[in-house]
Amino acid sequence: MESCKHQMFSVYCWDSRIYHGINRRQLKPIRAKDKVRIYTATFYSLAVFFILIFWSKSIFADVPNTFFGHGLNRFVVEVESSRFPSRRAGATLQVSYVDASRRQYGLFYINETGKSRPMSYFRSETQLPRSTINPGYLKLNDNLDVQVEIGSRHIVPFNWTTLGTPGIDLVDGFGYNSRFDFGLRGVLRLKLRRDIIGGAVLLDRDVLVTSVYRSMSLTPPPAWIPQDPEPAFEIALEGQIVPTPVECRITNVRGGDVRFGDLNAADITTNGSRYGQEILLSYQCNSELSLPIKLDLVAASSSFSNNFIATSNPDLGIVMKHGDTTVRPWSSFTSILLYGKGGDRIYVAPVKNPAAKTISTGDFTAFAVLIMSIL
Repeated sequence: MESCKHQMFSVYCWDSRIYHGINRRQLKPIRAKDKVRIYTATFYSLAVFFILIFWSKSIFADVPNTFFGHGLNRFVVEVESSRFPSRRAGATLQVSYVDASRRQYGLFYINETGKSRPMSYFRSETQLPRSTINPGYLKLNDNLDVQVEIGSRHIVPFNWTTLGTPGIDLVDGFGYNSRFDFGLRGVLRLKLRRDIIGGAVLLDRDVLVTSVYRSMSLTPPPAWIPQDPEPAFEIALEGQIVPTPVECRITNVRGGDVRFGDLNAADITTNGSRYGQEILLSYQCNSELSLPIKLDLVAASSSFSNNFIATSNPDLGIVMKHGDTTVRPWSSFTSILLYGKGGDRIYVAPVKNPAAKTISTGDFTAFAVLIMSIL
Protein backbone atom coordinates (compact mmCIF):
# COMPACT_ATOMS: atom_id res chain seq x y z
CA MET A 1 0.00 0.00 0.00
CA GLU A 2 1.42 3.36 -1.00
CA SER A 3 1.66 6.19 1.49
CA CYS A 4 0.70 9.87 1.49
CA LYS A 5 3.97 10.95 3.07
CA HIS A 6 6.50 12.95 1.07
CA GLN A 7 10.20 13.22 1.80
CA MET A 8 10.06 17.01 2.12
CA PHE A 9 6.92 17.45 4.17
CA SER A 10 4.05 15.43 5.55
CA VAL A 11 0.87 15.05 3.48
CA TYR A 12 -2.38 13.76 4.95
CA CYS A 13 -5.18 12.51 2.71
CA TRP A 14 -8.78 11.53 3.19
CA ASP A 15 -10.99 9.61 0.73
CA SER A 16 -14.29 8.69 2.34
CA ARG A 17 -17.99 7.98 2.09
CA ILE A 18 -20.76 9.11 4.42
CA TYR A 19 -24.07 7.32 4.90
CA HIS A 20 -27.09 8.09 7.03
CA GLY A 21 -27.02 5.39 9.65
CA ILE A 22 -23.88 3.32 9.14
CA ASN A 23 -21.07 4.95 7.19
CA ARG A 24 -18.21 2.77 6.04
CA ARG A 25 -15.27 5.16 5.89
CA GLN A 26 -12.12 3.87 4.26
CA LEU A 27 -9.19 6.22 4.00
CA LYS A 28 -7.39 5.65 0.75
CA PRO A 29 -3.70 6.60 0.77
CA ILE A 30 -2.83 8.91 -2.08
CA ARG A 31 0.66 9.57 -3.37
CA ALA A 32 1.81 13.07 -2.60
CA LYS A 33 3.07 13.48 -6.16
CA ASP A 34 -0.51 13.00 -7.38
CA LYS A 35 -1.82 15.86 -5.25
CA VAL A 36 1.04 18.31 -4.75
CA ARG A 37 2.46 19.85 -7.90
CA ILE A 38 6.20 19.48 -7.36
CA TYR A 39 8.47 19.93 -10.37
CA THR A 40 12.18 19.73 -11.07
CA ALA A 41 12.45 21.99 -14.10
CA THR A 42 15.83 23.53 -14.92
CA PHE A 43 16.72 26.57 -12.83
CA TYR A 44 16.27 29.89 -14.70
CA SER A 45 14.03 28.29 -17.33
CA LEU A 46 10.91 27.72 -15.27
CA ALA A 47 7.32 28.27 -16.35
CA VAL A 48 5.16 30.69 -14.40
CA PHE A 49 1.44 30.90 -14.95
CA PHE A 50 0.04 34.40 -14.83
CA ILE A 51 -3.56 34.51 -13.62
CA LEU A 52 -5.80 37.51 -14.10
CA ILE A 53 -8.61 38.14 -11.62
CA PHE A 54 -11.32 40.67 -12.41
CA TRP A 55 -14.17 42.23 -10.51
CA SER A 56 -16.44 45.20 -11.17
CA LYS A 57 -16.47 48.58 -9.48
CA SER A 58 -18.58 51.64 -10.17
CA ILE A 59 -16.95 54.47 -12.08
CA PHE A 60 -16.50 57.79 -10.30
CA ALA A 61 -14.72 61.11 -10.89
CA ASP A 62 -10.97 60.72 -11.36
CA VAL A 63 -7.91 62.91 -11.71
CA PRO A 64 -7.33 64.51 -15.14
CA ASN A 65 -4.42 63.23 -17.23
CA THR A 66 -4.34 59.85 -15.49
CA PHE A 67 -5.21 56.24 -16.30
CA PHE A 68 -7.12 54.03 -13.87
CA GLY A 69 -8.23 50.42 -13.77
CA HIS A 70 -10.89 50.68 -11.03
CA GLY A 71 -9.95 47.25 -9.66
CA LEU A 72 -10.26 45.50 -13.03
CA ASN A 73 -6.55 44.71 -13.41
CA ARG A 74 -5.21 42.62 -10.54
CA PHE A 75 -2.53 40.29 -11.88
CA VAL A 76 -1.67 37.31 -9.67
CA VAL A 77 1.69 35.66 -10.32
CA GLU A 78 1.68 31.94 -9.55
CA VAL A 79 5.04 30.16 -9.37
CA GLU A 80 4.04 26.85 -10.86
CA SER A 81 7.13 24.79 -11.78
CA SER A 82 10.06 25.88 -9.67
CA ARG A 83 12.39 25.00 -6.81
CA PHE A 84 15.32 26.65 -5.04
CA PRO A 85 18.76 25.32 -6.01
CA SER A 86 19.90 25.39 -2.37
CA ARG A 87 18.37 25.50 1.10
CA ARG A 88 20.98 27.98 2.34
CA ALA A 89 20.35 31.66 3.05
CA GLY A 90 20.96 33.74 -0.06
CA ALA A 91 19.79 31.08 -2.53
CA THR A 92 17.85 32.75 -5.35
CA LEU A 93 14.99 31.51 -7.50
CA GLN A 94 14.38 33.56 -10.64
CA VAL A 95 11.44 33.01 -12.97
CA SER A 96 10.06 34.96 -15.89
CA TYR A 97 6.33 35.54 -15.82
CA VAL A 98 4.06 36.24 -18.76
CA ASP A 99 0.36 35.95 -19.41
CA ALA A 100 0.24 33.45 -22.26
CA SER A 101 -3.50 33.86 -22.86
CA ARG A 102 -3.87 37.63 -22.63
CA ARG A 103 -1.65 40.08 -24.51
CA GLN A 104 -3.37 43.31 -23.49
CA TYR A 105 -5.70 44.84 -20.90
CA GLY A 106 -7.95 47.87 -20.66
CA LEU A 107 -7.72 51.20 -18.83
CA PHE A 108 -10.01 54.17 -18.38
CA TYR A 109 -8.43 57.62 -18.70
CA ILE A 110 -9.04 61.35 -18.73
CA ASN A 111 -6.97 63.17 -21.35
CA GLU A 112 -6.77 66.94 -20.97
CA THR A 113 -3.27 67.38 -22.44
CA GLY A 114 -4.56 68.52 -25.84
CA LYS A 115 -2.48 65.76 -27.47
CA SER A 116 -3.68 62.50 -29.00
CA ARG A 117 -0.50 60.61 -28.03
CA PRO A 118 0.91 62.16 -24.85
CA MET A 119 3.87 60.53 -23.12
CA SER A 120 2.90 58.04 -20.39
CA TYR A 121 4.67 57.85 -17.02
CA PHE A 122 4.57 55.03 -14.47
CA ARG A 123 5.01 54.89 -10.70
CA SER A 124 5.15 51.78 -8.50
CA GLU A 125 4.21 51.72 -4.81
CA THR A 126 4.39 48.87 -2.30
CA GLN A 127 3.41 48.23 1.30
CA LEU A 128 6.11 45.59 1.75
CA PRO A 129 9.11 46.71 3.81
CA ARG A 130 12.54 46.87 2.22
CA SER A 131 14.78 43.95 3.09
CA THR A 132 17.52 44.66 5.60
CA ILE A 133 19.39 41.57 4.41
CA ASN A 134 19.27 41.64 0.62
CA PRO A 135 19.65 45.08 -1.05
CA GLY A 136 17.08 45.77 -3.76
CA TYR A 137 14.62 43.23 -2.34
CA LEU A 138 11.42 43.51 -0.30
CA LYS A 139 10.70 41.39 2.77
CA LEU A 140 7.91 38.92 2.02
CA ASN A 141 8.06 36.92 5.28
CA ASP A 142 10.65 35.59 7.73
CA ASN A 143 11.96 33.12 5.14
CA LEU A 144 11.70 35.01 1.87
CA ASP A 145 12.61 38.29 0.20
CA VAL A 146 11.07 39.17 -3.16
CA GLN A 147 12.00 41.35 -6.11
CA VAL A 148 9.69 42.04 -9.06
CA GLU A 149 11.06 43.55 -12.27
CA ILE A 150 8.31 44.77 -14.60
CA GLY A 151 9.23 44.71 -18.26
CA SER A 152 13.00 44.63 -18.63
CA ARG A 153 14.28 47.26 -16.19
CA HIS A 154 11.62 48.57 -13.79
CA ILE A 155 12.28 47.10 -10.32
CA VAL A 156 9.47 47.58 -7.79
CA PRO A 157 9.07 50.12 -6.25
CA PHE A 158 10.05 52.90 -8.67
CA ASN A 159 9.24 56.58 -9.08
CA TRP A 160 7.82 58.23 -12.17
CA THR A 161 9.49 56.80 -15.26
CA THR A 162 8.66 56.39 -18.93
CA LEU A 163 9.02 53.62 -21.48
CA GLY A 164 10.67 56.15 -23.80
CA THR A 165 8.05 56.19 -26.55
CA PRO A 166 4.69 57.98 -26.81
CA GLY A 167 1.63 56.03 -25.76
CA ILE A 168 -1.25 54.85 -27.94
CA ASP A 169 -3.88 57.13 -29.47
CA LEU A 170 -6.27 58.69 -26.94
CA VAL A 171 -9.41 60.74 -27.38
CA ASP A 172 -9.89 64.08 -25.63
CA GLY A 173 -11.59 63.88 -22.24
CA PHE A 174 -12.85 60.63 -20.75
CA GLY A 175 -12.09 57.44 -22.66
CA TYR A 176 -11.24 53.76 -22.52
CA ASN A 177 -8.63 51.73 -24.40
CA SER A 178 -7.99 47.98 -24.25
CA ARG A 179 -4.55 47.94 -25.90
CA PHE A 180 -2.22 48.23 -22.88
CA ASP A 181 0.38 45.58 -22.08
CA PHE A 182 2.94 47.06 -19.62
CA GLY A 183 2.92 44.83 -16.53
CA LEU A 184 1.87 41.61 -18.23
CA ARG A 185 5.44 40.30 -18.35
CA GLY A 186 8.48 40.57 -16.14
CA VAL A 187 10.79 38.74 -13.76
CA LEU A 188 10.12 37.45 -10.24
CA ARG A 189 13.07 36.79 -7.92
CA LEU A 190 12.77 35.05 -4.56
CA LYS A 191 15.74 34.93 -2.17
CA LEU A 192 16.03 32.88 1.02
CA ARG A 193 16.57 35.05 4.10
CA ARG A 194 17.81 32.12 6.18
CA ASP A 195 18.59 28.42 5.95
CA ILE A 196 15.55 26.22 5.30
CA ILE A 197 15.33 22.81 6.90
CA GLY A 198 11.88 21.45 6.05
CA GLY A 199 12.22 20.98 2.29
CA ALA A 200 9.97 23.88 1.28
CA VAL A 201 9.01 27.51 1.91
CA LEU A 202 5.60 29.13 1.76
CA LEU A 203 4.50 32.03 -0.39
CA ASP A 204 1.84 33.80 1.64
CA ARG A 205 -1.66 33.96 0.19
CA ASP A 206 -2.70 36.91 -1.97
CA VAL A 207 0.14 39.25 -1.02
CA LEU A 208 -0.05 42.58 -2.84
CA VAL A 209 3.48 43.26 -4.12
CA THR A 210 2.86 46.54 -5.92
CA SER A 211 0.27 49.00 -7.17
CA VAL A 212 1.34 50.68 -10.43
CA TYR A 213 -0.01 54.10 -11.42
CA ARG A 214 -0.03 55.45 -14.97
CA SER A 215 -0.35 59.11 -15.94
CA MET A 216 0.24 61.36 -18.95
CA SER A 217 2.20 64.58 -19.10
CA LEU A 218 3.73 66.99 -21.61
CA THR A 219 6.72 67.65 -19.34
CA PRO A 220 8.93 64.92 -17.82
CA PRO A 221 9.90 64.58 -14.13
CA PRO A 222 10.97 66.33 -11.99
CA ALA A 223 7.94 68.28 -13.18
CA TRP A 224 4.81 67.41 -11.23
CA ILE A 225 2.98 64.32 -12.49
CA PRO A 226 -0.70 63.81 -11.55
CA GLN A 227 -1.63 60.55 -9.83
CA ASP A 228 -5.08 59.01 -9.61
CA PRO A 229 -6.09 57.31 -6.33
CA GLU A 230 -6.80 54.15 -8.32
CA PRO A 231 -3.82 52.26 -9.78
CA ALA A 232 -3.69 51.16 -13.39
CA PHE A 233 -2.94 47.62 -12.23
CA GLU A 234 -1.75 45.58 -9.24
CA ILE A 235 0.60 42.62 -9.00
CA ALA A 236 0.04 40.03 -6.27
CA LEU A 237 1.51 36.64 -5.35
CA GLU A 238 -0.44 33.41 -5.04
CA GLY A 239 -0.09 31.33 -1.86
CA GLN A 240 2.05 28.31 -2.74
CA ILE A 241 4.63 25.78 -1.61
CA VAL A 242 8.07 26.24 -3.20
CA PRO A 243 10.44 23.27 -2.69
CA THR A 244 14.03 23.45 -1.47
CA PRO A 245 16.60 20.69 -0.95
CA VAL A 246 15.73 18.61 2.11
CA GLU A 247 17.47 18.77 5.49
CA CYS A 248 14.71 17.49 7.81
CA ARG A 249 11.77 15.18 7.20
CA ILE A 250 8.40 14.72 8.87
CA THR A 251 7.30 11.11 9.15
CA ASN A 252 4.74 9.09 11.07
CA VAL A 253 3.97 5.43 11.51
CA ARG A 254 0.81 5.71 9.42
CA GLY A 255 2.62 7.28 6.49
CA GLY A 256 -0.01 10.02 6.17
CA ASP A 257 -2.88 7.54 6.03
CA VAL A 258 -5.54 8.33 8.67
CA ARG A 259 -8.29 5.73 9.17
CA PHE A 260 -11.42 6.91 10.98
CA GLY A 261 -13.31 3.62 10.56
CA ASP A 262 -17.11 3.54 10.16
CA LEU A 263 -18.92 6.87 10.53
CA ASN A 264 -22.58 7.54 11.19
CA ALA A 265 -23.56 10.96 9.82
CA ALA A 266 -25.82 11.58 12.80
CA ASP A 267 -22.92 11.10 15.22
CA ILE A 268 -20.48 13.56 13.63
CA THR A 269 -20.17 16.58 15.93
CA THR A 270 -19.43 20.26 15.38
CA ASN A 271 -16.33 20.21 17.61
CA GLY A 272 -14.60 16.97 16.58
CA SER A 273 -15.36 15.08 19.79
CA ARG A 274 -16.30 11.89 17.89
CA TYR A 275 -14.27 9.73 15.53
CA GLY A 276 -11.01 11.49 16.43
CA GLN A 277 -7.59 9.99 15.78
CA GLU A 278 -4.17 10.80 17.24
CA ILE A 279 -1.21 11.07 14.85
CA LEU A 280 2.35 10.66 16.10
CA LEU A 281 4.80 12.84 14.16
CA SER A 282 8.53 12.13 14.01
CA TYR A 283 11.17 14.66 12.91
CA GLN A 284 14.42 13.36 11.45
CA CYS A 285 17.25 15.61 10.19
CA ASN A 286 20.47 14.95 8.30
CA SER A 287 22.47 16.87 10.90
CA GLU A 288 22.31 17.24 14.69
CA LEU A 289 20.26 20.45 14.75
CA SER A 290 19.02 21.66 18.12
CA LEU A 291 16.60 24.60 17.76
CA PRO A 292 12.93 25.62 17.96
CA ILE A 293 10.86 24.94 14.84
CA LYS A 294 7.50 25.88 13.37
CA LEU A 295 5.07 23.53 11.61
CA ASP A 296 2.81 25.27 9.06
CA LEU A 297 -0.48 23.69 8.06
CA VAL A 298 -1.22 24.25 4.36
CA ALA A 299 -4.79 23.35 3.41
CA ALA A 300 -7.98 24.89 2.07
CA SER A 301 -10.43 26.11 4.73
CA SER A 302 -13.90 24.60 4.97
CA SER A 303 -16.77 26.62 3.51
CA PHE A 304 -18.42 27.08 6.91
CA SER A 305 -15.41 27.83 9.14
CA ASN A 306 -11.81 28.95 8.67
CA ASN A 307 -10.88 26.76 11.64
CA PHE A 308 -11.26 23.51 9.72
CA ILE A 309 -9.67 21.77 6.74
CA ALA A 310 -11.98 21.66 3.72
CA THR A 311 -13.35 18.46 2.26
CA SER A 312 -15.21 17.94 -1.00
CA ASN A 313 -18.42 17.81 1.07
CA PRO A 314 -19.33 21.47 1.78
CA ASP A 315 -20.92 20.56 5.13
CA LEU A 316 -17.99 18.52 6.42
CA GLY A 317 -14.52 19.60 7.57
CA ILE A 318 -11.52 18.18 9.42
CA VAL A 319 -10.31 19.70 12.68
CA MET A 320 -6.62 19.46 13.61
CA LYS A 321 -5.45 20.07 17.18
CA HIS A 322 -2.02 20.36 18.75
CA GLY A 323 -2.61 19.93 22.45
CA ASP A 324 -5.76 21.91 23.23
CA THR A 325 -5.21 24.39 20.40
CA THR A 326 -6.98 24.16 17.06
CA VAL A 327 -4.53 24.48 14.16
CA ARG A 328 -6.32 26.40 11.43
CA PRO A 329 -5.37 26.11 7.74
CA TRP A 330 -2.48 28.47 7.00
CA SER A 331 -1.59 28.72 10.69
CA SER A 332 1.12 26.87 12.62
CA PHE A 333 2.25 25.29 15.87
CA THR A 334 5.71 25.17 17.41
CA SER A 335 8.00 22.38 18.50
CA ILE A 336 11.71 21.74 19.03
CA LEU A 337 14.55 19.70 17.55
CA LEU A 338 17.21 18.16 19.79
CA TYR A 339 20.28 16.73 18.08
CA GLY A 340 18.40 16.42 14.80
CA LYS A 341 15.34 14.65 16.19
CA GLY A 342 11.92 15.56 17.56
CA GLY A 343 8.28 14.64 17.56
CA ASP A 344 4.71 15.72 18.30
CA ARG A 345 1.18 14.43 18.70
CA ILE A 346 -1.67 15.94 16.72
CA TYR A 347 -5.38 15.12 16.83
CA VAL A 348 -7.67 15.06 13.78
CA ALA A 349 -11.41 14.47 13.58
CA PRO A 350 -14.36 15.12 11.24
CA VAL A 351 -16.62 18.08 12.04
CA LYS A 352 -19.95 19.07 10.53
CA ASN A 353 -21.47 22.40 9.61
CA PRO A 354 -23.64 23.45 12.58
CA ALA A 355 -26.08 25.14 10.20
CA ALA A 356 -26.64 21.97 8.17
CA LYS A 357 -29.70 19.92 9.09
CA THR A 358 -28.26 16.85 7.37
CA ILE A 359 -24.94 15.92 5.79
CA SER A 360 -25.00 14.76 2.19
CA THR A 361 -24.11 11.12 1.77
CA GLY A 362 -21.47 9.81 -0.59
CA ASP A 363 -17.74 10.03 -1.12
CA PHE A 364 -15.65 12.98 0.02
CA THR A 365 -11.94 13.77 -0.13
CA ALA A 366 -9.51 16.14 1.62
CA PHE A 367 -5.79 16.58 2.14
CA ALA A 368 -3.38 18.77 4.10
CA VAL A 369 0.36 19.43 4.24
CA LEU A 370 2.67 20.17 7.18
CA ILE A 371 5.87 22.10 6.45
CA MET A 372 8.73 22.48 8.93
CA SER A 373 10.78 25.66 9.24
CA ILE A 374 13.07 27.33 11.76
CA LEU A 375 11.15 29.41 14.30
